Amino acid sequence: MISLLLAATTARAVEFDKPFALDGFVATTTVSDPAWRLFSENDAMPAWGVRLGYRPIDRVAVTASWAAVRRGAQVSTGSSYGSYTYSDTDDGSWTPASVAAATGHQLALGAKADLSIGDVLLPSVGANGVLLPMTWRFDGDPEQDDAAQVRAAGLLPGVELLGGLELRVPPHEIAAVAAWRELGGAVY
Repeated sequence: MISLLLAATTARAVEFDKPFALDGFVATTTVSDPAWRLFSENDAMPAWGVRLGYRPIDRVAVTASWAAVRRGAQVSTGSSYGSYTYSDTDDGSWTPASVAAATGHQLALGAKADLSIGDVLLPSVGANGVLLPMTWRFDGDPEQDDAAQVRAAGLLPGVELLGGLELRVPPHEIAAVAAWRELGGAVY
């Protein structure tokens, strides 16, 4: 009896197949490299972005996403007092300490496969190829444009493997709102 109910539910879900998905997301990647401490007080590299999905066949989606990566920190040297550095200006003012910033655009293209449990709960697995163009900037005087500023840029290719769970409401309708969570690993 249970298998017949699942078959009936699956057949009805095919009537209202949802071939397109547009997602907004926030994400974070743990960076264990000690050099990352120049840009962040913790090991997190947060990102926010959008993802577009298309289902060419039932239960398989092709996805493309873009995310912005932004992280920065004030850097102090031995001549600093707190987060400010003494300036040799005539008025004896204090200026902000040096700034280290990491910015990037995470571009991903991949695929994911899912199972539908009543068109409400959808566990999934996926893989993405990732390109992460990054810029690292060290600014000795944030008050002046391009004064004492050092920049470096690079392109990091990578792979992500993900497992996820999507909760979709309302079930069996042409359009639905969904909340989802994915966990996984990435190598750059």
